[in-house]
Amino acid sequence: MAKPNQFMRTFYIAFILAFCSANVFAQVLQEHEFSLKGKIANYIPTSDTKSFQLMFNPLEDRSSKLMVNINPDGSFVYKTAIAYAQEVYVFYQNRRYSLLFSPGDSLQLVIDPTVANIKDPRLLKDSIRYQSLINAMQDPDSLNKYDMNDHFIISATHADFMYKLYRKVTNNFSPDSAILFKKFAADRDIISLGKLIIWNVQHQTTGFTRDVFLTRVFLDALSGYQVKEFDALWDEKLISDPWFISKIKKRRNEIVQYLSNQKTGKNATLIADKHHASEFDTVIKKYAGKVIYVDFWAPWCSPCMAAMPASKAIQKRFKGSDVVFIFLANRCSNESWKATIANNNLSGIHFNLSDNEYKILAERFNIVGIPHYLIIDKQGNVINPDAPGPEQKMMLTKTLQKALVEKSKVD
Repeated sequence: MAKPNQFMRTFYIAFILAFCSANVFAQVLQEHEFSLKGKIANYIPTSDTKSFQLMFNPLEDRSSKLMVNINPDGSFVYKTAIAYAQEVYVFYQNRRYSLLFSPGDSLQLVIDPTVANIKDPRLLKDSIRYQSLINAMQDPDSLNKYDMNDHFIISATHADFMYKLYRKVTNNFSPDSAILFKKFAADRDIISLGKLIIWNVQHQTTGFTRDVFLTRVFLDALSGYQVKEFDALWDEKLISDPWFISKIKKRRNEIVQYLSNQKTGKNATLIADKHHASEFDTVIKKYAGKVIYVDFWAPWCSPCMAAMPASKAIQKRFKGSDVVFIFLANRCSNESWKATIANNNLSGIHFNLSDNEYKILAERFNIVGIPHYLIIDKQGNVINPDAPGPEQKMMLTKTLQKALVEKSKVD
């Protein structure tokens, strides 16, 4: 396939000076370089203005964010490879700008932080169309208005519609299948669950949409680090576009590499064996005389992992004090548990709970989802069964300090 024509578009973020139409994709996607260059108007370097954030909303995967560094003179350069035209958010100084990134393009940008939020006008038609489809999703005939091969321009609203449709399709079971789904979910039978979902996608979608949704299914399977289950489900003949197939294979290779690292740091203490419910109280007794901060988490839990950098900061803040940090992983393999601790250089005392152990503790402490935190005082009493998370730095710090002081008064 011929490479799209290279062209330059210049934006002043308050006003579009010049632009060309986005490239039209062929049926087979192919990555080409996209470059973003420009400067910040009237730039004054400070600790808060050294970078800006880009947020991507891909159809086939979870949204992702990255930071672009700004040079001392206010200039910046960012390059990436993309396979289809998509809306990308630029966040800078409490402003959000919506731009269209297209394969093979080079965009020249001047950001004026004094200007209000701006949206690339080429995204408006697609945004309006897909907002109307979102509004009509409860209508059984709404899909008749949707072109399952539409991938000309992907606005954020378009991506949001596709995600909502994916959820609808993958949960649209017949009565008999719904019974099976509940059974497989209760048994944590990932392979049987995956086969049911794949069948739904195959029989309710076509073309580009089918490729996108099947890619999501397989990437979601890998997000739990369950390579064996993924391999049992994987069949590349289900997907027509080679670009989606290559993306899935690349992710699998990354997960295998990730799992191969089992070397945890010296600041982490791992108790590798699965434990029984009664042993939780034994662990608490072991640390009598100390305040215990308990973190229920899992390697596949995105909010759990997002909180880990803040958790490290809190641990550093209370280093040398009578605060112990215990991490109770659940519903994960020993391999993924240990690899996550190793790859993220996690510290603290770590246990990997059996499924039954987690179920008992979840009922005991009324845990409805993770991450979940609780605080135990020096006498072994749960004083906060729904404690602040580490990202609530000030609140958590005050709560832990109060627990330390109150016990010292008893002494």
